[in-house]
Order: sequence, then C-alpha cells, then structure tokens
Amino acid sequence: MAYAGFLRRAVALLIDLPGCLLFASVSTAFVALSTAGAGIALGITLTDHMWVTDAIGESVTFIAFWLYFAGSESSRWQATPGKRIVGLRVTDMNGDRIGLGRASRRFLFRFLSSIPAGAGYLRVFLADNRQAFHDAEAGTLVLLRLRT
Repeated sequence: MAYAGFLRRAVALLIDLPGCLLFASVSTAFVALSTAGAGIALGITLTDHMWVTDAIGESVTFIAFWLYFAGSESSRWQATPGKRIVGLRVTDMNGDRIGLGRASRRFLFRFLSSIPAGAGYLRVFLADNRQAFHDAEAGTLVLLRLRT
C-alpha cells in the first residue's frame, strides 16, 4: 500500500474547502429561507427567535460538512473531490472501501485532530502508515490511488 503524505493531504483539503463551504452555504440559505417562510406563514417574528435561527443554521452547516466529507469518502470514489484530484482515497485497514458509519467516525474525530493546534494531524509524520489521529481512531488509511 502506498500511504499518502501530509503535503498531498493538505493540498486536497485546500481544494475541498471552497466546495464544501459553498455546499454548506447553499444548504443553509435554503433552510433559512424555508424557515423564514414558515415563520411568516405562522406569524412568527424571527427576530424574536434568532437563537432558533442560529441553531438551525449551525446544525445545517455541520450536516452539510458531514455529508460532504463522510458521504464522499464512503462513496464509490472513496474520496472527496479534493482527494480525488490529488490522487488519494480513504480505505479501511485492508485497503477496502469504508461505509458511512466509519466515514462518520473519521469525520467526528477530525475535530479532536484539530486541537490543540492541529496536533492530531502531526501524527502523519510519525506513524509508519501515515495515519492522522482521526484515521487511527476510525481504523482508516489514506492511500495513493494507484493507476492500473
């Protein structure tokens, strides 16, 4: 197996972020407009309930990020668009495709990889199989997509 290094993974993330943010923004706008329309129809002034609107927006953003990353990595592509562009794929420890459950676990553990100061990502430099903390916890590998 050819393990993906830190730089290639970082480039993939830089490619993915704009697309993921756009997906999250469109999803949040759709839900916000729907919520506003429902509020108007029910005679509710949303300014009186901004905390609800904020909570809905944050929830939709989280779900959009989850769908983007976990959905892509558990798909037949085994990669987000950014990972696919730089020639990477996410697998289980045997090199096989992962399911949505494992991809979701990987996504959630990414938050822990980010604190403190991205320390969980530095594990890529230390581990023989180039696993970041979230990969180790989810039992996944990020491999080079070998062309045959």
